[in-house]
Amino acid sequence: MAPLVPLHFVLLLIIILCSSVLVLSTVPEGKTFQFINQGKFTDGPWSHSADLRRVDPLPSSNPFELFFYRYTTGEGGTDKLVLGLTGGGTYGRDEMLWVWSANRNHPVGENSTLTFTSDGNLVLAESDGRIAWQTNTADKGVTGISMQPNGNLVLHDKAGKFVWQSFNYPSDCLLVGQLLMHSRGKKLVSRASEWDSREGSYSLVIGKYGFIMYVNKSGALVRYAGWEASGLRNVKLDLVQKGVQPTTATFFLTLGFANTYQAANTTFLTPSQPPFIDMTTRAGGFFPAPSPESEAPTPTLAPAPAETPLPKLRPLQRRVMLAKVYFGDLTLMQMRVNVNYSFLRLEPDGNLKMYSFYTASDTHFYGSTANFWDNGDYWENSYAFFGDTVGQCALGSKCGASWSCNTGTCSACPPSGSVGCMINT
Repeated sequence: MAPLVPLHFVLLLIIILCSSVLVLSTVPEGKTFQFINQGKFTDGPWSHSADLRRVDPLPSSNPFELFFYRYTTGEGGTDKLVLGLTGGGTYGRDEMLWVWSANRNHPVGENSTLTFTSDGNLVLAESDGRIAWQTNTADKGVTGISMQPNGNLVLHDKAGKFVWQSFNYPSDCLLVGQLLMHSRGKKLVSRASEWDSREGSYSLVIGKYGFIMYVNKSGALVRYAGWEASGLRNVKLDLVQKGVQPTTATFFLTLGFANTYQAANTTFLTPSQPPFIDMTTRAGGFFPAPSPESEAPTPTLAPAPAETPLPKLRPLQRRVMLAKVYFGDLTLMQMRVNVNYSFLRLEPDGNLKMYSFYTASDTHFYGSTANFWDNGDYWENSYAFFGDTVGQCALGSKCGASWSCNTGTCSACPPSGSVGCMINT
């Protein structure tokens, strides 16, 4: 009888074989790149009034692309660059909104480099080699980089499995289908201002109290709004739509819990309760078609029989309804709206807003007047927590620390210390 091979030799052999697989799983020749930040910028109708420089070597998936955007650090300051993901139309012509930033707190200068290395790491470094941001995926089996149709930038292995993804590292936005998890990337943080990409005072966090909005006041986090839900583990922005080209979509948050007890003891808003938002009137007459519910004194928000039913909830899930949005008669407007490109953004003033993406044909209408937009694409605000779920004046940044109303914004403010924005789900 042959002697038995010691167990530790077997384990060593397995480790060596696995290591060999990792060594062989490198980025193929021709797929690596280095982008040097230099050359001309393009200005245009971008959000935050930023000049752009497109990262050509990186893949895109319309309408999502990667750019560096430039801003100046204060009066007489130097130009700084932030790597970000935009959602928008054709580069150089249409409106774009930023949905993700890599190095928002560590902007880089001219001649900085973005490198996709042969060992599978994506590295942003200053011109002197100092690393400002990286994916930390060296020698982890990465073989490629791609942009998913939903706006998720991913590094993947040879089997297509995601090794790293931008969805796990959110900035101030939550896109449709993106899962915000308690275990990682558990919060959205607003920009410091419309022109400053650094982290601001407001955050939306998955924590022990639920999905809660906080404001940072001298280092102390103060709750000011959100959804109370004990035991919450993840949140995803979802929707259902009517037909392939919708005129109506229902948006909601799907909440995931740690156990069935916590899920069972958390109620959720029923489909009859979300606010009805009519985009034909919200955009100031921009969309001409009347709402199908406008003639009723009190609109009935129950889904029509032809509408896609809400997906069935699993035992560990509950649902928070955000809004039912009517987008207008798209045939009359000669436009399309892709609701799957919608996203929530925590604004610099602390409001939580949703934006939806429109694609215009050669002509669409402004009231009774034809307007030519040269196939322009753009975003419209289709929901706001402060304004649709609760009153706009309940937002402290609108009424100020003394709860006095800003002229032209709020006609009445809550009494001192009474915000009233927490929603018990």
